[in-house]
Amino acid sequence: MGAKRWINLGFFSFQPSEIFKIIFVISLSAYLSDKKSPLTIFESIKILIIFAFLPFILILKQPDLGTALIIVFITFIILIYKGIPTRLLIFFVCLALISVFFYGKFYGRD
Repeated sequence: MGAKRWINLGFFSFQPSEIFKIIFVISLSAYLSDKKSPLTIFESIKILIIFAFLPFILILKQPDLGTALIIVFITFIILIYKGIPTRLLIFFVCLALISVFFYGKFYGRD
């Protein structure tokens, strides 16, 4: 599979998603620095949709599954540190494990 979106500047090439990883960690940390711990369920879901799900879908369409999974993993680690409700964490982990089976069906090799 592998990502195909490299930018060639002549003397070196880079992938924009690598810069996005750094900006992502900084922006998520800055956003959560103003929030009280532990997070509410509503606040946690909002953060997961905005900071994890949308970038995950956009990077997955690139296609770059590795970077997309790193974004989700980073989001969950930061949210665990900030105090995501345990029920919500278990729900999303189960949802992610179930969706792995469907990923192969839709994006698998023919």
